Formats: sequence, C-alpha cells, structure tokens
Amino acid sequence: MVFLDAMFKQGYIRKECVQHYNEIKGISICEFLPPHLVIYVDSPAEEVQKKLRQSGKVRRRRGKRFCSCQAQTNNFFQPYLQNVPLEYLKSIEESYKKSFLPEIKEKAELLTYDATEVQDVDKVSSPLDPFFISFKSPPSASTLLSCR
Repeated sequence: MVFLDAMFKQGYIRKECVQHYNEIKGISICEFLPPHLVIYVDSPAEEVQKKLRQSGKVRRRRGKRFCSCQAQTNNFFQPYLQNVPLEYLKSIEESYKKSFLPEIKEKAELLTYDATEVQDVDKVSSPLDPFFISFKSPPSASTLLSCR
C-alpha cells in the first residue's frame, strides 16, 4: 500500500487503480499471515535519491572498470533510477511512517534503525536474538551479511 499511495499522490495511477487494488487486497489479505518481524531502516528521502542516482553509474576502482550489481542486472532501469523525483520518495517515506508502520506494529515485532547513525553491529543484532532462538539452526553472520 505504501508504493500505491505514493504513486497515486504523484499522479502516476488513477483512483480506479487504487480502488481495484483495495478490492483485491480485501479478498486475498486474509490468506497471508503477518510477518513475525519487520525491520525498518529509516533513511531520509534525499539520501535515498542520492544513492539511487549513484547506483547505475560506472566507476573505476583500482584501475578496473566496474558497475554496481544493480547496474549489471538491471540496465533497463538505470535511466529511471537516475531520475526518481524527490516528491515521490518523500511520499513513500510518509506512507511508511503514517500508515504502514503503525499498522504493522499491531501485528508484528517492529525494529526501526536510523540509517544516518552509525551503529554497532552487536547493538543492532542483539534485539534479533529472541527470533533466532526459535530456529533450529539460526542463520550465520555471513548469511545475514550477504543479504545486503
């Protein structure tokens, strides 16, 4: 719903599309269990836009050319990533904070981190310990780090 709201606010989709989405959601949402844990990394829209603009650029490192992973796999999206309007990103941020997070907080555990603050890995991972106890074999640190 976050992206749908943002697209509607920016005029990318019509009201009928929102209504259709809500109809389908009303029919199907009962089929899905809510997550046990939601991790929200809060990053200002301006910072997200800056990173999107940098994501598709070819850079040089140690004399070799390389592209970010996203640029290699999603060449089609490069021009769009470079030009995502700040207003759209702010709408996404607002939708998360005003509707999604308060709603999901009632159904799941919610951990929120501020991306602008550097945090100690132990401080960030310690709230996750109770969730890993319930696994027979918890994911290794290398597995978690590879998901970035």
